[in-house]
Amino acid sequence: MRQPVPGRDPRTVRTAKAKAPSPARPPYYPSSGKPVGSRTRRRRRPTATLVFIAVIVVILIIIIVTSNSFKNCVGGAQGDTGTAANTDTGSDQIMAPPAGTEGTTAPETDAPDPAKLVKIFIDPGHGFGDKGSGSEYLTGYTECEVTLLVSQEIVNILKNQGYDAYLTHNGKDLPRSSVDDGNDLFSALDERPTYINENGGGLVISLHCDSNESETVSGTRIHYCDDNSYGTASADLSEKLLNSVNASLGSERAMKTYPHSGEDAYNITRLVNAPAAMIEMGFISNKDDAALLLDPAWRTKLANGISDGIISFLEGYAAEP
Repeated sequence: MRQPVPGRDPRTVRTAKAKAPSPARPPYYPSSGKPVGSRTRRRRRPTATLVFIAVIVVILIIIIVTSNSFKNCVGGAQGDTGTAANTDTGSDQIMAPPAGTEGTTAPETDAPDPAKLVKIFIDPGHGFGDKGSGSEYLTGYTECEVTLLVSQEIVNILKNQGYDAYLTHNGKDLPRSSVDDGNDLFSALDERPTYINENGGGLVISLHCDSNESETVSGTRIHYCDDNSYGTASADLSEKLLNSVNASLGSERAMKTYPHSGEDAYNITRLVNAPAAMIEMGFISNKDDAALLLDPAWRTKLANGISDGIISFLEGYAAEP
């Protein structure tokens, strides 16, 4: 048994050993999870080879994701049958989309002008077995031939500006409708209005030459029906025609509009399901008027004036179905 050292209290020695201070712990930070000063293994930086491979992989992924084939697979695109009809020929022509895919391939375009979608019928008065009026002043021509010449010019002017314009007849082929009576006439009582209505006419201008017992009567006159479903529109159309023809001819030519009601109205203005006007271009019984009708330059001015009046009217007119 060990003997106590003389002069020391054994309890004091034990107490000193028990209370000896322990070494201080290094500070601890929860974000790192490791004490400061502890040894950590340094991470190796990626080599140039690994970086290069990673870049290549990213590029390949981008190419695959943005490719048309990938989009078609993911989006469920349809219509590719693998036929030659679906191959790109390099043409700039816009083709209609396949059935069932309306709106998926057509390019964005401006909305069409509603005025230009109205079907315009220009009616050369008389024709075929009906030659119209004649006059000693209208040498070499009959009324139906003059009206056809001006009508053709009007249709060409309108078509060149993008409007949907037609002749009711070309002087050669007799139009047929559901009320055709089988003769060589094109009646304004039944056949012309029915032909226009059955072909979707949206605006009608009929051209004629006037005649009077008095050779002093002259001028251009515009007639319309004011009491049918299109009476208001026909009045507006006639006023537009009056103003534009006056402006085109640039003269003090006598011009006037004439409204008619019921059976007193001309059939071509009363029976068509559209705004309509009948223009008596001039009096073939008047020497000066007849000379103007025989003048190609004057006829062109008249055709331009009528065309301008039609366009002016259509700009504010919405065609009824």
